[in-house]
Amino acid sequence: MAANLTTYCLEKVTDYIEFERLCNALMSLGGYSSIEPLGGSQDKGRDAIYVNVSNQTTIFAYSVNKSWRVKLAEDAEKVYKHQHACDEFVFITTAEITTSQRDEAVNYIKNEFGWQLQLYGIERLQLLLDVKHPQIKKQHPGIFRPEFLAAQDRIDASTNQDYLFISAVDEDGVFADWLTRKLTAEGYRVWYERFKLLGGETYPDDVDDAIKNQTFRFIALYSQASLEDPEVTRQILLALNIRSDRDQDFLIPLNLDGVDQTRLDQVTRTLNFIPFHYNWAEGLKQLLKKLESISCPQFTVKFSDAVGEILISNPTVSDRKPQFKFYI
Repeated sequence: MAANLTTYCLEKVTDYIEFERLCNALMSLGGYSSIEPLGGSQDKGRDAIYVNVSNQTTIFAYSVNKSWRVKLAEDAEKVYKHQHACDEFVFITTAEITTSQRDEAVNYIKNEFGWQLQLYGIERLQLLLDVKHPQIKKQHPGIFRPEFLAAQDRIDASTNQDYLFISAVDEDGVFADWLTRKLTAEGYRVWYERFKLLGGETYPDDVDDAIKNQTFRFIALYSQASLEDPEVTRQILLALNIRSDRDQDFLIPLNLDGVDQTRLDQVTRTLNFIPFHYNWAEGLKQLLKKLESISCPQFTVKFSDAVGEILISNPTVSDRKPQFKFYI
């Protein structure tokens, strides 16, 4: 069984009509309020349609077929063959979609038909259903059986999203170590790969699951080195998807060494970076203020006396080695 019960239920969908209804409900809540369901055997590649106030048309196609890429091409060809107006094509599937598969599909639809593609795989659906619109599941017992929902409620009750996850490369280890200690001293639960937590807990084996289901905020250390690291890039992409699906500032970006933000993608450039490249102490003040403003969970007791205080003497880009001072 899949680790997540929502994912398991989606993997086992056999009632296609019910899946269409589920997708239409999610899309209605996701910005397409006047979506018009179509479906049926003569849908000509269209399960639903939406026309906005600017007369731009979005066409929706849904699939429970594991060969989702073939189905995507078939539905797009049908829409094009019947000359339906289309500016945006939304394809929703219960299959798992990798980053490379997503990029290929988006480029294919754009190059072949000139449409923008919005692609939803099983992980994106799970986030929408568990985080943003959990009430929808109760409305579709044909997919989400009541006993499964009750089991998921028990799991959720025992799992708290109260960690800060720090994503960093080894080259930025000195700063990441310092930041982890500082945040821990302030009473925050922090996951960073090189640190064992105070309670004896270890870094999670399943990083993706920890980010999606147990992380309150994702702290990304942007540096010249991190921009070239594929694993950090993958983690950041996951955090950006969660940010979009939850409609919250899930990702907190830190500018560690003066990264030129024009090098970043269009979405990332719009984020509010906290600068650390001028002064670590000032950057920390801004970060703590940010965490306080969003009510980040803390321990009832701070650990500054237990873990010691790590001081920085006005670090700059050229002089960034921390000075350590421990209280006994």
